[in-house]
Amino acid sequence: MVSRGCCPAKIGELTLWWKGPLWLHKEDADWPKKKNIYCQADEALLEARTVSHVLSTVKYDLSIVEKYSSLLKLLRVIALCRRFMHNASKKERLSGALQAGEIDKAESSIIRLVQASSFTSEIQDLCKSSQVSPKSVLLRLRPFLDKNNLIRVSGRLGNASTLNESQQHPIILPAKGVFTKLIFIYWHDNLMHGGQQAVLSAVRQKYWPLNGRNIARHVVHRCVKCFKYRPAVVKPIMGDLPEARVRPAQAFKKTGVDFAGPFIIKSSLRRNALLNKAYACLFFALLLKQGT
Repeated sequence: MVSRGCCPAKIGELTLWWKGPLWLHKEDADWPKKKNIYCQADEALLEARTVSHVLSTVKYDLSIVEKYSSLLKLLRVIALCRRFMHNASKKERLSGALQAGEIDKAESSIIRLVQASSFTSEIQDLCKSSQVSPKSVLLRLRPFLDKNNLIRVSGRLGNASTLNESQQHPIILPAKGVFTKLIFIYWHDNLMHGGQQAVLSAVRQKYWPLNGRNIARHVVHRCVKCFKYRPAVVKPIMGDLPEARVRPAQAFKKTGVDFAGPFIIKSSLRRNALLNKAYACLFFALLLKQGT
């Protein structure tokens, strides 16, 4: 009774609390049937319950992608997780070093997760009508879903038999995403810290990142090693020219001398001619810059 909102002061007056319902004092034959067992309204206290409605939205968890700063390490971790799931559900267990096929499947699973998080409405439209909405950012790329449910660019290279599927139809990646940035960082390091044009060209061999040029520029600009090996050159302010260079005078009245060497020269035109050291001495007029 207390759990149903009755205060302790009123418990002494409630016969239902002390003696129970009225049908308990009657014979067993007079007891109500099981289907009709209930208390009268004046004897029962209804329990007050709070009903809450919760509206939930599907949000893809990309925390595992944001945890690693290396693309290769991320792919290996995902591949090991997939191997664990495979060994736990099937009798044929996988062991040993990771194979190239496992790395490829891990990459495909990450790309599906990233695309599902960024292009949810586009994937729904492609599954229904094979076309995206006219308001979609992917409209000009004419995207489609491949056999692995990855969004690819249609393009005009479908008849190029010398190219593989990724070169004919690159995989679309969102502009704002950790995985997209990891791909650019990987190719920037793989190309010996190449420039933004080289990095973008290498990435587009397999992927088509939105706003890729700005991403490549950002990655190259934020690279610490590139910053260290490309320091800003300090150009000192040149001083005034000496008086002999600017005051009119006769030729060779003021002269200068440049001496350089040694230079290794051949003593003759023969192939096995002896090599000798030579020095150069230049005399020039300071005013006219004429030398002999």
